[in-house]
Amino acid sequence: MSRFVLTGVFAFVAATILLAFKMNAFIPDGSLQQSMRACDTMDIPTRVAGCTELLARKELSTQHRALAYLKRSNAYFALNDLDHAIADLEASAALTPRDYMPFHELAIAYREKGETEGAITTMDRAISLNPKSAESFYHRGEMKRALNRFDEAEADFEAAITLTPDTDNKIAFIENGAITRATKNRLRANSYKELAKTYIFAGQEAKAAETLDRAVNAFPDVGTFYALRASYYEHRDATQASADLDKAIAFDPVEVRALNQRGRFAFTNGNYTAAATDWAQAWRGNRGDLGIHEAYLPIWIYMLEARGDTAQATSGFAGRAKEIKAKVWPYPVVSFYLGQLSVEELDAAAIGDDQKCEANFYIGEWHLLKGDIASARKRFEQALGGCAPNFIERTMAEIEARRLPI
Repeated sequence: MSRFVLTGVFAFVAATILLAFKMNAFIPDGSLQQSMRACDTMDIPTRVAGCTELLARKELSTQHRALAYLKRSNAYFALNDLDHAIADLEASAALTPRDYMPFHELAIAYREKGETEGAITTMDRAISLNPKSAESFYHRGEMKRALNRFDEAEADFEAAITLTPDTDNKIAFIENGAITRATKNRLRANSYKELAKTYIFAGQEAKAAETLDRAVNAFPDVGTFYALRASYYEHRDATQASADLDKAIAFDPVEVRALNQRGRFAFTNGNYTAAATDWAQAWRGNRGDLGIHEAYLPIWIYMLEARGDTAQATSGFAGRAKEIKAKVWPYPVVSFYLGQLSVEELDAAAIGDDQKCEANFYIGEWHLLKGDIASARKRFEQALGGCAPNFIERTMAEIEARRLPI
C-alpha cells in the first residue's frame, strides 16, 4: 500500500541520528542521559519535556543545545505550534550557523507562516551550506511554485529527483501530529508528483504526462502514479485512463483517488452498482487524499444505493454521516438526504453559485428517487445552466438528464 502524499513537513533523520549518537556517548549523569533519550523519542509530549529539560541545563554543550532546539522544534511542528517551532529553529541556527538543517527547517516554518519570500531566502542559505540536500531542493521548488516561478520550481524538483539517494527510508516525516519513518523512497516519489503538478500549473500538460510516465517507470508498483496519470488521461484517452485506474487499485485497493475516479467512470457508463462499490471502498481508505470534502462520498453512495434497497442505503448513509468531521458544505446535503432539511431549507443553505449548482443536482437526484421525473428534469437543467464546466455535479446532471424517460 503506497500513497505518497505529504501532509506536513520533513523532520530529518540526519538530526535524529546525530543527536542520538552524541547523546549515547558515555555520560556519567544518569538524569542527563534520561533527558537525552526523551528528547530523541518519537513520542511528542515526551520529546518536548525531554528537550526542555536538556535546554535548562547550563552545562549543555553548544552542539547539544542546538540539536535539542532542533529536536524540540520537530515536536512543535507536529503540534502545529509554529511560533515555538520558529523560535527554537532560530535559536538552533544561531548556535550552529554552518549547519544547514536548522535553516532548512526554519525555511519550511516561514513558508507555513505564509512568509514565502523569506522562506526561499532561508532555503537558499540551507542549500549553500549543503548543495546535495534533495530535501532542500524539493521544498524550495514548492515555495517557488507558490510564487508562480514555474521554471525555477521545475529545476528544483528535477534536482531533488537526481539528488535523492536510491534508498531514503531513513528520512522521517511529520504527519497528522506524529513523527513517522518513511517506508519507501518517498522523497523521489513526491518530487515526481510535484514536478508533474508544476507542469500542469504552468500549462505544460504534455510535460506533465511525460513526468508521470517517468514516475510510473521509476515506481511501477505504486498505485498513486497510475491514479495521477489516469486523471490526466480522463478526458483524453478513456481506455488508457481506465487501464491506469485498474492498475492503481490492483496495487493499492484503498487508493482513494483511483477509486473515486473509477466510480465516476462507472457512473458515466450507467453501472451504478460498480460506482457505489468503488465509492464505498474509497470511504474506507485515507479520505484525506481525496482532494474533495469527504461528505461527497456518502452522498454519492446513498443516491445510487437508494435506487435499490432504500432501508439498507439509509442505514449505511446514516452510519457514514456520523463519521463526517467538518459540518460545512456539502454537509447540508447530507442533512437533507437524512430528512433533517426540507427542499426549501437546502436551497436556502446553498450560498453562492457553486453551492446552488450542487444543491440543484442533489435535489434533482432526490426527486428522481421519489419517481418525480418532471421535477428531477427541472433541477438537472438548472444544474446544467448554473454549474461551471469543471464541476462533477454538472457532468452528473448532464448524464442523468440524458437518461430520463421522455
